[in-house]
Amino acid sequence: MSHQFSGPPPGNFGSFRPFNPAQAQAGTLKPTAPQFVPPARGFGGPLQGPPAPRSGGQQFNPSLQQPRSAGNAFNPAAQAQQPRSLGSQEPVGKPFGQPSQQFAPQSMPPVQNTAAFNQPPPLQQITPVKPASESLGGMNQAFARMTMETRNGPFGHQQPPRGPPMQQNPPANFQGPPIQQNTPANFQGPPMQQNPPANLQGPPLARASSANFQGHPMHGQGPPLGQNSATNFQGPPMQGPPSQASSTHEKPSQMYNHTPQNHPCGPETPGFQRQHSAPLPSGDFNQENFATPAPVAPGIIQRVTAPPCNPRFMHMTVNAIPHSQDNATKCALPMGLILQPMAKLENDDELPVVNFGMSGVVRCKSCRSYINPYIQWMDNGRRWRCNFCGIANDVPSSYFCHLAPNGARQDINERPELLGSVEIVAPNEYSVRPPIPPAFVFVVDVSAQAVASGMVEVFANTILEQLDNLPGDTRTQFGLITYDSTIHFYNLKAGLKAPQMMVVPDINELFIPIPDELLVNLSKSRDVIESLLEMLPRLHLGTKNPDTALGPAIRAAFRLMSAAGGKMMIFQSSLPTSGQGVLKHREDPRAIGTEKEHNLLNPVDTFYRKNAIEFCRQQVSVDTFLFAPQYTDVASLAPLSKYSGGQLFHYPGFTKAKDGDKFAAELTHSLTRETGWEAIIRLRCTKGVRFTNYYGNAFLRGPDLLAAPCVHTDAAFGIEIELSDTLLTSNTICFQAGVLYTTSKGERRIRVHTIAVPVVKGYMDLFSAVDSDAMCNLVAKSALEMALKTGLHSARNKLQAVASDVARAYRTYGGNMATGYQLQLPASMHSLPLNMVEIDMALMKNIAFRGGNDIGPDERTAVHYALNNMAVTLSRAFIYPRLFSVLDMPHEAGHPVAPDTPGVLCAGQDKIQLPPLVNLSVARFNTEGAFLLDDSLALYLWLGQSVSPRFIWSLFGRDSIEGVDLRELQLAPPQDEMSTRIHNIINAIREERPPFLKLHVLREGAPGEGRFFWKLVEDRASFNGGTYSYAEFLGQVNRSSTASK
Repeated sequence: MSHQFSGPPPGNFGSFRPFNPAQAQAGTLKPTAPQFVPPARGFGGPLQGPPAPRSGGQQFNPSLQQPRSAGNAFNPAAQAQQPRSLGSQEPVGKPFGQPSQQFAPQSMPPVQNTAAFNQPPPLQQITPVKPASESLGGMNQAFARMTMETRNGPFGHQQPPRGPPMQQNPPANFQGPPIQQNTPANFQGPPMQQNPPANLQGPPLARASSANFQGHPMHGQGPPLGQNSATNFQGPPMQGPPSQASSTHEKPSQMYNHTPQNHPCGPETPGFQRQHSAPLPSGDFNQENFATPAPVAPGIIQRVTAPPCNPRFMHMTVNAIPHSQDNATKCALPMGLILQPMAKLENDDELPVVNFGMSGVVRCKSCRSYINPYIQWMDNGRRWRCNFCGIANDVPSSYFCHLAPNGARQDINERPELLGSVEIVAPNEYSVRPPIPPAFVFVVDVSAQAVASGMVEVFANTILEQLDNLPGDTRTQFGLITYDSTIHFYNLKAGLKAPQMMVVPDINELFIPIPDELLVNLSKSRDVIESLLEMLPRLHLGTKNPDTALGPAIRAAFRLMSAAGGKMMIFQSSLPTSGQGVLKHREDPRAIGTEKEHNLLNPVDTFYRKNAIEFCRQQVSVDTFLFAPQYTDVASLAPLSKYSGGQLFHYPGFTKAKDGDKFAAELTHSLTRETGWEAIIRLRCTKGVRFTNYYGNAFLRGPDLLAAPCVHTDAAFGIEIELSDTLLTSNTICFQAGVLYTTSKGERRIRVHTIAVPVVKGYMDLFSAVDSDAMCNLVAKSALEMALKTGLHSARNKLQAVASDVARAYRTYGGNMATGYQLQLPASMHSLPLNMVEIDMALMKNIAFRGGNDIGPDERTAVHYALNNMAVTLSRAFIYPRLFSVLDMPHEAGHPVAPDTPGVLCAGQDKIQLPPLVNLSVARFNTEGAFLLDDSLALYLWLGQSVSPRFIWSLFGRDSIEGVDLRELQLAPPQDEMSTRIHNIINAIREERPPFLKLHVLREGAPGEGRFFWKLVEDRASFNGGTYSYAEFLGQVNRSSTASK
C-alpha cells in the first residue's frame, strides 16, 4: 500500500477522530462532541500547508472515506449502520485534547523550593566541551552550542530575577548533586541582591497548576545563586509560555538525556531487568542479528541515552536527521522508517504490559502522544513536557514520583511505559462496543480445476488439523462458503447430525438463507464442522463445472461478517467468470518487456478495490490464496488483500505433490500467527518533520492514520519522511507508532513503539548513521510504485539514480574518494557483502524489476505484493541472496555453536553454524560442487553434473536423479553425518523465514537453471539495461557521481 496525502502535515491532529467530516453526514461514523483543535504541534503557529506532490505514493482522497456500493446484490448503506469497534482511537465521548481524568489541586504533592527543583538532566557520558573560541567542527560545534545555551540561557549572561531563598537542609531526595568548588567565573551568574523587592520575587507557587497554564510552574522564581555555584546545578533559565517561537523555550538542549547510564538499547522482559544490549553493526553477514540498525557515530549517541524500541519493530533508514532542508537535499539519503508493529521477538519474548487503571492512560493533552522515554520531567516529577509538541502536562497524583539526581524518576525500573516498546491495557472508553471474537469465514473454489489440482483436499485436511490451534479459545466463530457458478452455504448449527448444504443458483439476486446458522461458534458446533471438512473433498469430487463466481461469493461472505468483522480467506483457482467481478484474459505476450507492460501490472477494474475498502471499514480482512495453472489476473485480485490489511499467497501451476506442503504450512501460519484484530495505527513525529508516503497492506484513513482490520506478525509498513521546516530547532526528533487493537483473547491493547534520533549538522554524521538494510527496503517499495505508474524501465532508472546521487553526495560532502572503480563508503553502508551501490544494482536485476520477456504479469505482481509487505529481516536476502557451498563446507558448519561466538554466521533457535558465504557469480560454481541459495522466498539446491553419487544417495536416498521430475523431488530423511548437517542448515534457515521455504532442486544443465542464474546479480544479465557486471556498474556509478548534476 502506498499513499500520499494532501492535507496538513501529520501531528496537527491530536486525537484519533475521523479524518473527513463528510463521514458523519453519511452516517458512517458516530458523531462526537465538539473538539478543540490546537495549533500546529502546540506552539501557537498556523497550520502548515500541504506537502508538495511527490512522484511516489498514492494521493490521499477523502472521497474514498464515503461508503459506496461494490455491487447491486447488497445494500452497503444499510450495513454501514452496524456498530463498529474503531471509529477512532480516542474515546468517542471525550472532546479533543481533554485529559482522561481531572485531578483536584489538593491531590498534588506539596511543592518544595529546592536547588534540584526542575534542573535539566545532565548529559550522559559526554566529553568536556572545548572553549567557544576554539575551532570546532561537526558534532563538537553542536555540543558547544548546547552547552552555551544551557550555560547562558535565553537571556544571555544576565539571568532573570530570582525569588526568595530556599529552605535550609532540604530532604536528600531534593538536594541533587553536590555543588562544585571554585567554579570558573564564566559559570557563575550575577550576584543577587539581598532581600530583593517584591516585584522581582515572582508570584507564590500554587499547589497545583491550572490546566490552562502552560508555562513553567515556578515562572519567575528560583533558588538564590550561591557563591561559587555552577549554573548547571541551578535549574534552567526562566521560560516563557510554549506559544513563543524560541527554540530554547520549546526544546531545552538536554531534555532527552535524563536516563541512567545503565539503560538498555531496547525493550525489556516483564521482569524489567535493565541490562546493556551491545548493538551489532548492520550488514555484517557474520553477525547473529543482521537486522540491528547501523551504528551511530560516537558523538551522536551521547545525545540520545534513553532506550529506543527494539529494531525488530522500527527501523530508521538513517539514524540521524539533518538539521536543515538544504543538508537533507545535499546528502541525497532516502529518509524514512520501516514499521513492523507486531514483529515476533527473539526467543518468543513478550512486551511488558502496563495497566494505568482508573487514573487513565498517561498521554499528552494536546497531541495525544503516549508517555515515553524521551519526555522531559519538570517540577520534580509533577509535570512533564511532551517531546512531540512541547506542551507541559500535569502528572496525575496517582502517578507522581520524585526525581532522582540525574533527572529520571526514582521508580523508572518499575515503569515499563518508559521503555521504547510497551503494551498498554486500553480502558473501556477506547471501544464503542465489546471486543469481537475472532471470526474465520472460508470462501473456497470447488470448480473442476480446483478439485482436480488437490487444492480442496489439502485445504480441508489442514483446517481439520488446526481447529484446536485457531485463536480465540471458546469464542472463535467459523463459517464456510463454497462456489463454482453457484454459491453453496452450509448449515453448521450445533446439534445437527450432519451439515446441511444449500445451493443458491441465482447469483445476481443473491440472498442469505438462515444467516444465524451459517457463522457459528466453533466449540459448540465442533462435531458438525469436523464432519463437513471430512466430506468436503468427496462432496465435489465429480464436478465438471469450470466456472467460478468469486464476486458474488465474497459479497455473501461479507454479508455474514459485516456485523462483527473478522478474517475472510479466499481460495481461487481460475479467472472469475460468473456474476459480479468477472475478469477477462488480458495477458498480452507482446506487451511483456515493453513500455506497455506496466498496464498489465495494474488492476483493470476497481470492483475488488472498492470491496476491500468497504470490508476494511467493517473490520473484515482478506487473505487471498491463488492457485491457477494459467493467467489469473493477480493484479486485479490482489487489492482485496492490499487495502484490507491481508496477505496474498500465489501458487502458479499448483499440484498437491509439488506445492501441497508449502500451501499447508502457509495456511497454518496465516491461521495461527499472532494477530491484532480491529487495528488502527497512528503515527506521530516531532514538529519540523512530516510523513509523506506510506507503503504496505492497509488503508490510509487520514494523513497519519492507517486502518488494518487484522495486523499480524509479518505485516511491515514503509513510511517516507521529509523535513517540513527549513531549519530544525530541536536537538532530537522522535517518532512514535501507536497500535490500538484487540487481542485474540478479547483484550483491548495499545502497543506503543517510540524511537528518537539526533539532529546533526555534519554530513559525515549522516553517512555514518545509514542503515542500508532499512534504506534499501524503503527504496524498493518506492520503486515499486514508480514501476506501476510509469513502467519498469523508469523504476530501474530511479534505482540507478539513487546510487549515483548517494555516491555523488558522499564524494562532495562526505570525504575523499578515489578515481576509477574505487568507491569508498563508510562502514555502515556495507550492510550487504559489498556496498549500497551493489544493492541498487541487485534490485535492478531482481525479478521485481528486471527487464526481458521471461516473466509473466501474474508472477511479477505476486512478487511486487510480497516486497510491498516485506520486513527488513526478509528484504535483505531477497535483494542480495545468500549463497553457500555445502559440499566442501567446514566441519563445524551444520552443528550448533555458542550464541556469543564472534565471527560466526548462524541461524535458528539452536544457533546452527552456516557455511561461509560465496559471491553471487557463476565463476564460483564448479561441476563437482553443490550450492545452496536463500532468497527469503525459497531455497535452491544446485548440483553439478559430476557431483559424487554418494552425496546424491546421502541427500535423496537414490543413486541418481537422472530422469526424475525435479519439481517434486524432496530430501530423504538424514542417513549420515553429511545429510544431517545439510538438514540442520536448511531447517535453521527456514526457522528465520516463516512460514515455509520450499526447496527447489536444480541439476546443472536442467531447464530451470537459467532462472536460477538470474539471482547471481554480480554477473551480466541478458535484458536491456542489465548487461553489466558489478565492477562495470560500480564504474558507471562512480563516473556519474563525478559529473555535474
